[in-house]
Amino acid sequence: MKQLLWPIMLIASVLPMYGEAPYNAMGEMAGEVGPHSVILQTRLTTPATRDTAGAMQGAGGWVRFEISSVDDFSQARFTAWRQALEENDFIVREHVSGLAADTQYFYRVHIGESAGLSQQVGPRRSFRTAPEPWMKRDVSFTVVTSHKYSAVDHPDGFNSYEAMIRLRPDFIVPTGDNVYYDSDIPPGVDLASCRHQWHRMYSLPRLVAFYGQVPAYWEKDDHDYRFDDADPYMPARKVGSPDDELGRSVFLEQVPVREKTYRTVRWGSALQIWLTEGRDFRSPNAMPDGSGKTMWGVEQRRWLKKTILESNAMFKVLVSPTPLLGPDRANKKDNHANRLVFFTEGQNFLKWLAGKKVRNFYIACGDRHWKYHSVHKETGYEEFCSGSLGDGSAVKNPDYFDPVVERKFYLGNGGFLLVRVQVQRVTEPAITFDLCEKHGRVAYSVRRPYVAQ
Repeated sequence: MKQLLWPIMLIASVLPMYGEAPYNAMGEMAGEVGPHSVILQTRLTTPATRDTAGAMQGAGGWVRFEISSVDDFSQARFTAWRQALEENDFIVREHVSGLAADTQYFYRVHIGESAGLSQQVGPRRSFRTAPEPWMKRDVSFTVVTSHKYSAVDHPDGFNSYEAMIRLRPDFIVPTGDNVYYDSDIPPGVDLASCRHQWHRMYSLPRLVAFYGQVPAYWEKDDHDYRFDDADPYMPARKVGSPDDELGRSVFLEQVPVREKTYRTVRWGSALQIWLTEGRDFRSPNAMPDGSGKTMWGVEQRRWLKKTILESNAMFKVLVSPTPLLGPDRANKKDNHANRLVFFTEGQNFLKWLAGKKVRNFYIACGDRHWKYHSVHKETGYEEFCSGSLGDGSAVKNPDYFDPVVERKFYLGNGGFLLVRVQVQRVTEPAITFDLCEKHGRVAYSVRRPYVAQ
């Protein structure tokens, strides 16, 4: 069983002859974990701990990662020393390969003012590699959205993170809106202010603790890209906002993701997930809806269909930054659930799934600020929305309806979605979707057994 521990405070080891080394006050992250690889990341800082304002001044220095499958690091490997540079926001990222599948790994950073000089050693972090596609193993993961700083409900970070860490998920998918450039103060208008929002959010102690123990696959949406409902073609808002190029580049800089932000990940024989990109390839929002209008772009849509048909995973989950089913308020302009925007592409995709008889396929999404479970009446495909992380950004009574969708459940408060796939020690393999409130209470649960192809 995995052991998850809250991190101890990093104590500086100061060597007088060399001076004080930089710190890693934002902790470490593991992203894009596969059976044999992972992306590890840290950022060097001048402060040793986070202050109340969350401003995290970067610091130059050198970093290497120590990695071991033994928690005392008695059998460890080291990555090469990498320099933390101002041009990269003092972030050091390492693509690590050659790992064993389905294995718990422990890692920590070594920090120095020069290459080869280890002045500080960070706390122990951990992640688990994915099983091989033929391995039969239970899998669980969480889905979250709406990291709105003004809605943080505890001084150390969202209560939802404390609840999620107790559940010990194999991974997490933050579906976007990881920060709010357009509505949190100060707004993200240029490189420095956009970076500040990421520093302030991901230096919160509960987030540092969580991401130091649970690997992630980040997606982006409108607020952590430009502004509400943004597409690549809209001019900057009067109050200021990132342009398309800056919005894309800061996301790729701040979290350990692959440069191609749509991808699919296999977790053993039981599960495959698809992570889509909804901002970079879309048609203009103002374009009339129809068969030529797309949120995914032609290349991504072809890839999505091709890889779904190729998959032999028992359960398949599309994790989308935005809804395909909804229902949603009529004035929204940035998802497949809304009429007159990208509705045609979404409906055609669902009908394609049904025509190809794709079974055991589900949709999980973020973006909407209420939890819900909806069913597409024509095809029967189901969608589960995580809702916002905190009560402060939740929509209390989302009274929205659409004749093509049956809404089974909704709840307007903070929390997250927990997805559990059970194939071990069970007579009937199944997938379960738990819509959880911020302290972890399951408000609504749906279990679906595996249907043979």
